[in-house]
Amino acid sequence: MRPVRLIAEGFGFSRAEVERLLAEGNLVLTVRLSGKLSGDFTFALKC
Repeated sequence: MRPVRLIAEGFGFSRAEVERLLAEGNLVLTVRLSGKLSGDFTFALKC
């Protein structure tokens, strides 16, 4: 599953909202966005 989709579903955001948070620097991921994941990853959401 792609990290953006997983975060969007987990928080109840749209994928566009997650992309906006990333672009603004309010969401930081430790993995590439372009790939699918099969393991753990870390992210930070700045409020």
